[in-house]
Amino acid sequence: MRSSTTADYRAEDFSRHLDHYDFAICLADQSEEAKMTSVLRPGPGAGYATLVHPLMSLVDTKGLLRGGSEAARTFLRNRRAQKRHHRSYAWSLFCHDRAALELLAGLAEKGTVQAVIDRTYPLSAMAEAHEYSESGRAKGKIVMEID
Repeated sequence: MRSSTTADYRAEDFSRHLDHYDFAICLADQSEEAKMTSVLRPGPGAGYATLVHPLMSLVDTKGLLRGGSEAARTFLRNRRAQKRHHRSYAWSLFCHDRAALELLAGLAEKGTVQAVIDRTYPLSAMAEAHEYSESGRAKGKIVMEID
């Protein structure tokens, strides 16, 4: 596993500068999936996972059967594409797990994992922050400052 590298994805295309990573996890923008998988090394042990996938939105808009089947087809198509490179591929739904959160907190304290903060708003600008969040343009976390 290689050491972490920081890339400002707002200013440059990170997929042009990064390559041969063991794993990528998407927490913010489903549209970045192709770029994120392009920086992975081929071979067993490499993989991609995301919390940002179309399952729930497809079920909400098309119903359980149609939306669920479309999501399943999308998942299987993407998984097959990664299998051609001998990589794993997964969608995940969030379930709180104290041990996992403690592990992430330790990695964050060491600087191994860093949160990407897109914008910070004062609490008085909650409506503006919410509008920005719903716009889909955020490329990281939106932070509310509370005095």
